Amino acid sequence: MSSNVIFIHPDGADPSHFAAARFESVGPDGRLNWDTAPESAVYLGHLDDAIVATSNAGAVVHAYGIKAVAPSFGFDENGDEYVSLAGLQGQNVDGSEGDFTILEEAAAAGRPTAIINSGFIAEPGTGVFFADAVSRRDREGITAQLFFDADSDGTIADNATPRAKYNVIMGAGEQDYLPVGVTGVFGEGTRTDGVNLIEIAEDLGYTIVYNQDQLDALDPSTELVLGLFAANDNFNEFPEGFLIENGFVDADGELVTYGQPVVDAPNPDGLVLDTDGDGFTDPPTVGDMLEATLALDLFANEGDEAGEGFFIVLEEEGTDNFGNTNNARGSIDATLHADQAIGVAKNFVENVQANTFVITAADSAGGSMEIDDVSGETVGTLTTQRQLDEEGNNSGITVPFDGTTGSDTAPFVAAPAANGNVYEFGVAWAGLPDFAGSIVTKAWGEGADRLSSTIDNTGIYRLMYESLFDVRLDAPTGVPDDLAPRQAPEPTAEVGNVIFIHPDGTSPSHWAAARFAAEGPDGRLNWDQMSDASVYLGHMDDRLVGTSNGGAVVHAYGVKPFAGSYGFDAPVDEGGEEIVALSGRPDTIMQEAQAAGKAIGIINSGFIAEPGTGVFLADVDNRGNTEEITAEILDQRPDVILGAGETDYLPVGTIGFFGEEGTREDGRNLIQEAQNAGYTVVFTREQLLAIDTDNTDKLLGIFGAEDTYNDLFEDELREAGLVDENGDLILYGQPPLNPNPPTIAEMVSVALPILDADPDGFFLVMEEEATDNFGNDNNAIGTITAAIRADEAIGVAMDFVDNTDPNTLIITAADSDAGGLEVDDIPIGGFGLPNDAVDESATPFTLRVQAATQAFGSGADGVLVQVDDIDGSNDVPGFSTDVFEPFITGAPDADGDIFEFGVAWATRSDVAGGIVSKTYGLNADLLPDTTDNTDIYRVMYQTLFGVAPEDVAPVADLEVGLFDADTNELISLINNDTEILESDLRNRSVTIAASVSEDSEFFGAVGSVELDLNDGQTIQVENVEPYALFGDRRGDFKGLSDFLGTGTNTIEFDLFSERRLNGDLLGSVSRSFEIVDDIPDTPVGELDLEIGLYNTVTDELIAPLQDGSAISVGDLADGNITVAAFVAGEGEIGSVKLDLNDGAVVQTENVEPYALFGDRRGDLFDGSIGLGQNTVEFEVYSKRGLNGELLGTATIDFTLVESVPV
Repeated sequence: MSSNVIFIHPDGADPSHFAAARFESVGPDGRLNWDTAPESAVYLGHLDDAIVATSNAGAVVHAYGIKAVAPSFGFDENGDEYVSLAGLQGQNVDGSEGDFTILEEAAAAGRPTAIINSGFIAEPGTGVFFADAVSRRDREGITAQLFFDADSDGTIADNATPRAKYNVIMGAGEQDYLPVGVTGVFGEGTRTDGVNLIEIAEDLGYTIVYNQDQLDALDPSTELVLGLFAANDNFNEFPEGFLIENGFVDADGELVTYGQPVVDAPNPDGLVLDTDGDGFTDPPTVGDMLEATLALDLFANEGDEAGEGFFIVLEEEGTDNFGNTNNARGSIDATLHADQAIGVAKNFVENVQANTFVITAADSAGGSMEIDDVSGETVGTLTTQRQLDEEGNNSGITVPFDGTTGSDTAPFVAAPAANGNVYEFGVAWAGLPDFAGSIVTKAWGEGADRLSSTIDNTGIYRLMYESLFDVRLDAPTGVPDDLAPRQAPEPTAEVGNVIFIHPDGTSPSHWAAARFAAEGPDGRLNWDQMSDASVYLGHMDDRLVGTSNGGAVVHAYGVKPFAGSYGFDAPVDEGGEEIVALSGRPDTIMQEAQAAGKAIGIINSGFIAEPGTGVFLADVDNRGNTEEITAEILDQRPDVILGAGETDYLPVGTIGFFGEEGTREDGRNLIQEAQNAGYTVVFTREQLLAIDTDNTDKLLGIFGAEDTYNDLFEDELREAGLVDENGDLILYGQPPLNPNPPTIAEMVSVALPILDADPDGFFLVMEEEATDNFGNDNNAIGTITAAIRADEAIGVAMDFVDNTDPNTLIITAADSDAGGLEVDDIPIGGFGLPNDAVDESATPFTLRVQAATQAFGSGADGVLVQVDDIDGSNDVPGFSTDVFEPFITGAPDADGDIFEFGVAWATRSDVAGGIVSKTYGLNADLLPDTTDNTDIYRVMYQTLFGVAPEDVAPVADLEVGLFDADTNELISLINNDTEILESDLRNRSVTIAASVSEDSEFFGAVGSVELDLNDGQTIQVENVEPYALFGDRRGDFKGLSDFLGTGTNTIEFDLFSERRLNGDLLGSVSRSFEIVDDIPDTPVGELDLEIGLYNTVTDELIAPLQDGSAISVGDLADGNITVAAFVAGEGEIGSVKLDLNDGAVVQTENVEPYALFGDRRGDLFDGSIGLGQNTVEFEVYSKRGLNGELLGTATIDFTLVESVPV
């Protein structure tokens, strides 16, 4: 069935424009109307002859469904009228012709139609839909085609008869309707043909309106409306400095971005044009115009059972024009106007006609706005495009941030966040031109679910055509059909594996550059083929732009931390503690997965302590403590660790595989520890790819001394000699010792079968860190190469879902945009580029940024910046070539064309950016309409555990103890890891009992408790305190003896709101504690240690360890045993060094148990001690890390035998 269609074109606006509008209007935790769309897709906008769409040719694509040439306003390169996609496929509706636009077809079919623009109506975003023209500058001829049919050359015959072609026409550009010498409401006409289109419209029956009052007063039965609200545009598309110089400032000092001085309007009829008395006209917004249009009976009553649907095309042109003058204030105002229109359309869908399809799309990014946190009286400056000058000194280009009134002025202020914080921000621009951009299409209403995660610009027409006429068109020849995307196989379970891929610092613009370079404009990356897409919002607790470590904390814990967090809620010197996750647990999602028995793995192209992987297994006070982070990662014993950073594994004085000395100062050799713990350790690509994954349980791969990549800007790479024999920059690998490290795709391909062997499932986190680091260096070739590598890893993961386990979720997200990368065609045309007579330093590869008073023409100002080519932005002899060498598309487009492009950068910093998250596989549809950074955790948690983290039973606060049942006296409080000596239990009747703590949220609310010892060994239901394992009589306990075995015992409590386990489950508590054998003390200085030999499978004591002991271990000598020590009595120590057999195994331990092979919270790690004579030496220190005073030493010689001789 046919539907209504509303196409909203916020020209030049990408997610960063909407982010700025969101921050200022509703705050970072608020949501715009644009944010609420149920479907989103990354928009790909290339043309027939250009990578970046022009406004006119982009509109041609939307209006005709074909790839147009860049200058087109309805004509092809030969001057012939374009035939629409429907015409090419023989699907035109009755009464229309092949060269009709979708608007013209709708009108020919008798559908109600409306055309709305904040600029003059001949602007391409609307003008192309009703007119053909040789040049977009022929405003006179274009406007006339609202009422006259043009000939095939775009001209109107002298004897042409006017007619009412479209029902509603609203916008600006009154001068285009009036002849020269004729004065209208807003000024004198400019038409040279003597035709008065306003009089013609009146004769045809149009109601003419000029202000908001007249708009509001329209009779709902009106069928023809012409709205004219300014002489030229409703907005003032100039740099802020120009507006200030020319008096476009209100009484409060705010720039006037919409409306012109009322004194300039002739206004012969004395209409109210200035409603607020500030001296400027107040034209209706596009939202006001749309609301008035939809209130007309003609539109409000269409789309029901009897109607066939209407078509509305609406453009907010200010978003583009202000962007092209780098006017942030105007851009934000224009975006809010566009969002108001989206809200009107959304309300119509929800409350008037559900049978309506609403779709939004820009065709490029005007100026490419980016947002960064700033503070102070002014926004200050930024640097971009670092270079080495002729003397080899590091330099860069300084550009002012854009503030509320222009370059380096007062910052913008965001509305309060949910936590009440208020943030200031500035705006950076990549340049004055339009860029390919991070454009995102959104859709609402009937048929919105047809939108896949990627959409070619021709797909906009196809979706609208199908909704309007119930005709499904094929994609143009050679263009991928994004409306029939790759489908993951149907899952067979609701819970499964998770692969989180973090291509750090990437926005859709980074992926666009990678697509162009690797696949060509009509190719598709793996990222493009993921099934679901959502705009990602990444603010922190204390700033708008996510940091790498803070962003990783959000993904790992599901809560917003302070920007400097690496797992703590505040700096440690300010009382910071480990973050409690959204699930209520003091663990990351990966630690919870491991505790649930799932295999876990982390992969990084950089050092493994990089936040994108390290945060999931370590918490430290400072992200710079990479040695501590690396140790914590290994101590967690993940199944797979693949990355770089060998120096963090090795102690000072030890030279590693890659020829660099270790940096650890605690003496630990983590590589040796890993080998002792059963890890297979590899260092090269060849070793990795040779791994027998069927017979490898734990894998540690270290593929570089620091990183696998070389994150320097291009001149630095040349200076460091990182250039190959062909003169190409060496981006990955450090020859000669590390010439070819594995890619992250290769790492993933080896890791997945190892992790997949776990029957309980797995959780893998992978980060391509080079996308961020190269981006912050403004190294375009490095960034593009890194993005391609990240995409290859996505492809490996998608193939795993398709071919191995459909019960797997792949989810991708960056946390910010590194550098604000943008792509533009080479050579760059227009946009204020000076000619030689003005500035001889300018080239066709140079653009302007941050215009102050004039954006275009010979007097254009702003900062000149050269875009990046394949070897950087510096043409200084000796550091790069003297010839600009553009990037070349990696494959031809559908027509066989190859394109050249360059890369522009907004800044060297991370910015809020237009980040898009994508999913594929199990639970892909759980990705929200707009993704807050905390939602990444939510989606992963639901997939791993089958429950939303907020619904996990909270941990109640219980006081649990072991009691003597004869005396009712407390023997020991029981907390996790509590150790109780077996001698304390001998010949005693004991019980375990609990009560609810007074500071618990459940105090006074518990109706009953179920106690479960050791998974069913003993189960008891208690209705009143104390909740005792064997019951009690008013606190007089009943007990048993010998029911607690040596080793680990676990008592679980489920708390219910009503008696007899009825009502709600309020929460659950689990306590695991140890019953340990008495062990003789071993003196160490003034301290005593209890030392024993333990079975690491059960964590049970095999035998006390004393000098001269001979111990039977059966077949455990080959593994699954360890030596562990505890402090006897009340002595305190800081750390212990254990040395087995004079250096065969050396371990440093800072907390009990002091275990030879390490442990995780008392879970002893495996190791191997040979049969026969062994010696273990202990050195005990007063402080952590073997620092402070040496408190004492002890040496124990012992013998291990398979069986003790009788």
